[in-house]
Amino acid sequence: MNTMRQWKQTPIILAIFIASLVSLAGVGTGAEVAPFLVSYGGTAGYQLPLWVNKDLGLYKKYGIDLVFVATAVKRKPADLFDNSFAEHLDKSGFLRELWGGEVR
Repeated sequence: MNTMRQWKQTPIILAIFIASLVSLAGVGTGAEVAPFLVSYGGTAGYQLPLWVNKDLGLYKKYGIDLVFVATAVKRKPADLFDNSFAEHLDKSGFLRELWGGEVR
């Protein structure tokens, strides 16, 4: 009798499982790709992987939209957003500012 009850519940459980799969099928599709700003400070060879992947279209393939922004040494990361120039900071000052600490 217990086995018969399990067989009667199987189509219900299967229907719930299929309905959940169908509802999850649309998740992640049609989303807008927000661009990521990526800064680089020069034309040295260590940026080669960034440029090769962009030229091959691998970022677009995986839904990543990168915008490369060339920045000079005298610019801070916050300048990417407000386009203002900043004074030169040494490495320790740059890191303190980046981490939200006090810059002297």
